[in-house]
Amino acid sequence: MCCSDTVKSSLWPSSNAANAADRSAMNPEKAILSEHKGIAFSTYYEVIEWELRAAIERYFDFSWELHWKEQQKNELYLIPIEQRRLPIIILSCTLLECAINFYLCTKCDAKHFEKLEGKSFLKKWTEVPKQFVSKYNLPEGSELENDLRKLINRRHAIIHPKPMISIDGGNQHQGNEPDIALDEHEFIGRCATLPFRLIDNLIACDMGAMMDLSSLRMSCGSVASVFEKGNNKLKMRIAIPRELILEIMGQGHNRETAITCALMIGADRTPNEEGVIVLYPRTGQRVEIKPLKFFGTQNSNFSS
Repeated sequence: MCCSDTVKSSLWPSSNAANAADRSAMNPEKAILSEHKGIAFSTYYEVIEWELRAAIERYFDFSWELHWKEQQKNELYLIPIEQRRLPIIILSCTLLECAINFYLCTKCDAKHFEKLEGKSFLKKWTEVPKQFVSKYNLPEGSELENDLRKLINRRHAIIHPKPMISIDGGNQHQGNEPDIALDEHEFIGRCATLPFRLIDNLIACDMGAMMDLSSLRMSCGSVASVFEKGNNKLKMRIAIPRELILEIMGQGHNRETAITCALMIGADRTPNEEGVIVLYPRTGQRVEIKPLKFFGTQNSNFSS
């Protein structure tokens, strides 16, 4: 996959010219020309983006199922929920590596990049950019740096697994299996949004990279947006009283329709002349809900 465009130099002044002098001063032989007629670049990161977005959606679908079944604290679901988290962890790291390698490739030639490629994933984000932008800053102990370390450590344990083995009561091998828990929702959220947050920090330190990274930033932002939307949707669903959903389902509607109708009814639950509440949850879909007993109870204070 490749994207190729002929670009006028006036459209890309920030991507090269703004820091050309800085780069040349540090290493004149490695500096990229400040002007070019066109640029072509691979776009395989879009494949990673789309699969990461799909993995996030699967994660939220399963999280909702756990809540509906009231199994959020059931240890039997530890492995199934980890199965949904694993691709988010791996693909977030992959997208992060795409981003930093892309950035570095815009700053130096292939020979110089070969040397940088040997740097650890962590150093590529924490130290290497300083070679090209002296004011780059990712402070040790900061939230961004801590999130990056935690993500890298988790990925390392997944990609380079070492077994725990005990023979006859002896601890022959300690292993490095990750210490997983049922509720790691905050960690997964930080993983999914980290590419976008790190790219934004990179651009804040190097405004000249704005245009070069615009497409990658959009992909990372799309991933963060999918997580945010999924999180808001999950919170909204959890807030709907189970009794209300079940009563609507009891009128012959499936669970998804019942959830949508419960959200739509909100405070306006007055039946029409025929004695039903008419809703249109989707284009062309007409749903009739009979008066609900739920709203006649003293404890019914739900409003969407």
